[in-house]
Amino acid sequence: MNGGQAPVELLFLWHHHQPDYRRSADGRARLPWVRLHATKDYLDMALRLERHPSLRATFNLVPSLVDQIEDAVAGVPDDLFEALARPVAALEGRARAEVIRRCRMLPPHARERWPRLRELVDATRDPASVDHARLAALEAWFLLAWLDPMFLGEPEAVAALAAPRPGERHRDALLALHARLTAEVLPAYRRLAEKGQIELSTSPYYHPILPLIVDSRCAQRARPDLVAPFEPFVAPEDARLQVRGAMERHARVFGAPPAGMWPSE
Repeated sequence: MNGGQAPVELLFLWHHHQPDYRRSADGRARLPWVRLHATKDYLDMALRLERHPSLRATFNLVPSLVDQIEDAVAGVPDDLFEALARPVAALEGRARAEVIRRCRMLPPHARERWPRLRELVDATRDPASVDHARLAALEAWFLLAWLDPMFLGEPEAVAALAAPRPGERHRDALLALHARLTAEVLPAYRRLAEKGQIELSTSPYYHPILPLIVDSRCAQRARPDLVAPFEPFVAPEDARLQVRGAMERHARVFGAPPAGMWPSE
């Protein structure tokens, strides 16, 4: 009791989810957000919590995200990261312009944190004016910006930050650092769960709005005026598969059934 007020029971629940960015034909990731959030958000959240053993939390990991993290660790191609691994001189035309466009997409506050990065981004508005050295620097800075600050003390990051203008050598080292950190994400959460510091929950496999899978007409219970499809979508068997598959996948990855399930929206 504090000042006559009852204590508050506070639950920290973090939901980790990304859409499935993989092409069905070859499994290649079209967008890089799983890899980038792995090094910018997912790993550091677990490691920061681990520094405070008395602090508890629940993390919800969607199976389709887990699949994509494992694909990244296994080296399944990703459009952007595959391009970043190429010599900058080999990037031409639309592929070169796309890498420049992507590398100018930075997390919040990155430009304010590093004036050199802000200057570089301002100088690369026109892809046609970006030479090889400037492109290599942009790629390296992009990889630096998508590291959580707790990883900026890693040797690869320190070397790149110390360089007057980081080049392909620094970029390649940062790519290796990104790969190493991504490989630590799932083991970190499993370790914390095994120690009892966190609970792990799951969601239906591909994060559907589960009631709409069961019967799309259920939306009209809350919104009778909602315009519904002429042919209702009714697939309760798919909903069951989404739930069953999520439970089995979670147990395989983390060594135990999930503590619970959040049924997506």
